[in-house]
Amino acid sequence: MTEDNRIIYEKMIEKLKSMNVEERMEWFRNSYNFNIRFIKTIADTVYLVNTHFDKTRSESFYEKTERLLLNN
Repeated sequence: MTEDNRIIYEKMIEKLKSMNVEERMEWFRNSYNFNIRFIKTIADTVYLVNTHFDKTRSESFYEKTERLLLNN
């Protein structure tokens, strides 16, 4: 991750942390008017990645992102 990307990421996380659950969900709905999808090829395997938002989730976007970044 570049320094510029890290700064942008940290600002986004701070903004999202200041919002309640409903505000965060609305922010994502307005930020992405389409499903986030992409294809990633690693070695000989092709991965199709799709996103969705679960209203019954047990952790926030921030918590999940932090967990994924710290554990990998």
